Amino acid sequence: MSELITSHNLGYLAVLFMVVMMVRGRSDGSFAMLLASLLLIGLAVGHVLWNVIVALLLGGIGINLFCSWLTAAPGSKLRSAAL
Repeated sequence: MSELITSHNLGYLAVLFMVVMMVRGRSDGSFAMLLASLLLIGLAVGHVLWNVIVALLLGGIGINLFCSWLTAAPGSKLRSAAL
């Protein structure tokens, strides 16, 4: 079982989930980017539990703040597309 739960496999699942969510149009990209960040952090760090903690903290907070900053900027094309 531990051979199945590796950082590489989590990364592959994250990228696959990201592609499926983006194709189906059910994600604005921030959640998909959070999952895809598991791949990058997983390759850099290499520990599964640490990957999840760091990805949730850095990816979730950073990407959501960045996306909300982009969509909240006056005159932003993303803001007009979201409205």
